Amino acid sequence: MSGVDASPEMLEQAKKRIQNKAVLKLHDLREPLNFIEDGSFDLVASSLVMHYLDELEPVFKEFNRVLKPQGSLLFSIQHPVIDFIYRPSDDYYRVEVISWDWNGFTAEPVKVHTYRRPLQDYTEALYNSGFFVERLTEPKPTEKFKEQAPESYANSLKNPAFMVIKAFKHMGLCS
Repeated sequence: MSGVDASPEMLEQAKKRIQNKAVLKLHDLREPLNFIEDGSFDLVASSLVMHYLDELEPVFKEFNRVLKPQGSLLFSIQHPVIDFIYRPSDDYYRVEVISWDWNGFTAEPVKVHTYRRPLQDYTEALYNSGFFVERLTEPKPTEKFKEQAPESYANSLKNPAFMVIKAFKHMGLCS
């Protein structure tokens, strides 16, 4: 198992959680994964990363390259609709940078910049990179979330916060 992250702080968090169960590397996905051989993975999983990237296709093409012929890509993103609820825009189809404060692993909030883009930008980039979408889900919050963040639970039941997409490598496109 292998993992990459562009943030040294997030990489340290990952190392604490998984200990020595995977090889972790500091790497920005906007750069090619040159240290990974073609067709060497069955699965590429990416949790809440893709909405931080300005271009999707180059990353999806790299994921396609490192996957075995029957490989799959599974990734989660911030739901495109949630940005319109909390950071209104006059144009759903315009790709734009939005900023917000995140209180994840730090005492003080960190300013975070993400790209707001329509759902079709993800599906078109996947298709153009040699993937077909197998499944798209909008998970609802769990009971554990209700226990940990009761003030956010009710709102999360009505407004989708995340989207999970599973895609499989299409052999006739990109390699």
